[in-house]
Amino acid sequence: MLKPERTNPLRHPVASVQKELGVVPTNGPNGSMTGLSELKENLDRDRVRHPSYTAYPLKAVNLCTDMIVNRVTSPNQKAMGVELNDGRASHAKKEAILCVGAYCNPQLLMLSGIGPENPSANGIPIIRDSPGVGRNLFVHFAVYMAFRLRDPADNLALRSPSWIKPSPFKGLPHGWAVSRRLPQEVSKNYTNNAAVTERNLFPVLTVYTLPGIPGIPIDRTHIATTMMLLLPTS
Repeated sequence: MLKPERTNPLRHPVASVQKELGVVPTNGPNGSMTGLSELKENLDRDRVRHPSYTAYPLKAVNLCTDMIVNRVTSPNQKAMGVELNDGRASHAKKEAILCVGAYCNPQLLMLSGIGPENPSANGIPIIRDSPGVGRNLFVHFAVYMAFRLRDPADNLALRSPSWIKPSPFKGLPHGWAVSRRLPQEVSKNYTNNAAVTERNLFPVLTVYTLPGIPGIPIDRTHIATTMMLLLPTS
């Protein structure tokens, strides 16, 4: 929960309007992908955003650059290291963690024989049949809409006097996300697969500043909404 000095005046009205429209609040991280959810931030004790690179010291980390990983090595079907394209290998003492992005994570796993069983996949033997690898990828479109405030003196947007204090800048300039499914009459235009249709999402965020919309200055006169369309492609 945000402290009072971090609470924007629009925070509670935005939540109230969504509830009046029938948007059901989500009950925390319960697996539900639709409804009204509070955007979370990682904050330290001083209420400053706390990204992972500041939370975990890197003094004992050996960073290797300009290297290509061929595959994950999995003795006894447990990922314990990687094999590089020059033939060298790196072995973990406890576990191996992959973080090479939405495209390369499944690619590297399948090159390592971890993924959906497919005998014709370049002759790579399957060591772990995992049908979910390479699936559930979403295309992410985003559209911003700006709204002029009736009275900029209400201090609702960035660069208002109430935003001069350092506390509002210790986090993101929004508080809620509303996620809904696309109406069936819309989703049927791009797929007839009912399973895919059920997985589309249409999130809307109210932002208390402008995300660099051309022609509109960031001068406390506007706020914006960002509407995203998450379409499953696999």
